[in-house]
Amino acid sequence: MTASIQNLTRRTYQYWYNDGLTELAAGTLILLIGLINLALALLNSSMLNTIALILQPLVLVGGYFAINGIVKSLKERYIYPRTGYVAYRKPEGRRLHLLRAMAALLGLVIAIAAALLLRVIQEAWLPALVGIFLALFMTYLGFKLGLIRFYILAGFTIFLGLAAAWLQLNDLYSKAFIYSGFGLALIVSGSLTLWHYYQSTQPPALEQE
Repeated sequence: MTASIQNLTRRTYQYWYNDGLTELAAGTLILLIGLINLALALLNSSMLNTIALILQPLVLVGGYFAINGIVKSLKERYIYPRTGYVAYRKPEGRRLHLLRAMAALLGLVIAIAAALLLRVIQEAWLPALVGIFLALFMTYLGFKLGLIRFYILAGFTIFLGLAAAWLQLNDLYSKAFIYSGFGLALIVSGSLTLWHYYQSTQPPALEQE
């Protein structure tokens, strides 16, 4: 019984990723961050680097909310008319605050762990570490959602980190290389998923004809 409920929950969340729009939006944001790092590396300005260091977290947070809004809007216009709408239960009151507190605590723990690792790992291998962190996140999503393409993305991200370490790119160039590559991989994955979605579904009006 528990396994059946878990499978149903997994399929429900899989539905959100069935069309590839989330990957397309997230990939575009990550690619943008990669291009920003590339521009900073080419301009080689310490003042711009400092400004970017402050602004990049804001871009990530703002991009996260923008992605949610854009994806929801696109789904309402192009996806739900084809395969229907699934309502996801939202956490209430105290539970929502608890989840936010746990997320903040987890972020703090990761930041401390990363700071400690930076002291013991040679700088040349830091890009590989970034790739591994991103790959772990994609592996978690693949396991939670049961989607094989996320495991493939995880493997590709590890390759990006190792390649950046082997090429001995400096900090900004390695970030540009990894984020741009990861963003492009998400865009390709999302595009193929969206293409498959449109090939395998059609609006109810056409199904009845």
